[in-house]
Amino acid sequence: MRRSLVALALAGTAACSYIFELPATSEIPTPETDAGDAAPLPDAPPPYDAPPEIPFCASRTTPSLWCIDFDGVPPPELASLGTVQVTDAQLLLSNAVARSSPRSLLVNVRDGKSSTASIKHALGSDPEGLTLSFAQLVSAWDTTGAQLAEIELAGTNGTCFIRLEGGATAWSFTQVCEAGGVETARSTTDALVPIARGRWQRFALEVIFGPTPSVTLDIDGARTGAAGVAPLERAPASVTIGAKLVPIGNVTLFQDDVLVTSP
Repeated sequence: MRRSLVALALAGTAACSYIFELPATSEIPTPETDAGDAAPLPDAPPPYDAPPEIPFCASRTTPSLWCIDFDGVPPPELASLGTVQVTDAQLLLSNAVARSSPRSLLVNVRDGKSSTASIKHALGSDPEGLTLSFAQLVSAWDTTGAQLAEIELAGTNGTCFIRLEGGATAWSFTQVCEAGGVETARSTTDALVPIARGRWQRFALEVIFGPTPSVTLDIDGARTGAAGVAPLERAPASVTIGAKLVPIGNVTLFQDDVLVTSP
């Protein structure tokens, strides 16, 4: 009985590493036979070809505002997905691990407030409400604060942001509104869901405007909700995936199967 280890290391000044263990395999020795007693072997059946996995976005039957699973052939250029920002960080498509094969988005931020790796996608609409959902696997988390996925609402009276955030050990979401460069509202809600490493989880950040504005965060079905801050209103929307490091530390994660829907 042998176990195999696959190790993948990120290059850089402060590289993170992560190890995935493959299932054990068994080796069955071939029994020795007398050459004179050997019988002809029947033809082996042809190998079974499993049907190809349907990509996440192709498997959906209901309309969406945006869907990206990074599985296209050829792989998509990141710049084709939106506005890319990479500062003292890494943002690339990776075949190392994926929620839907063959690839996912690898995000690696490190060492300070300027470290950012993100893609901002403008939806070109102002829906009654929207949900930004995605699969995420945290490989390394060594920080007391990082901003991840975000919904941006650019209204006539200011701009509001709804952000998924991670602290030292647990998740939360923050609503921030500003006008003319001045912050007009801020509210943070703790999700009380611990940050888990090494396994895929489904996150869903949702905002609803009427009749009463509200925000919810679902993590694998565990829901946390809060009333929307006073300036929160329907407005042209953008969504951002990736990560930004708030203080110092290191964060390495994979994101996949990004979906934006509207009620």
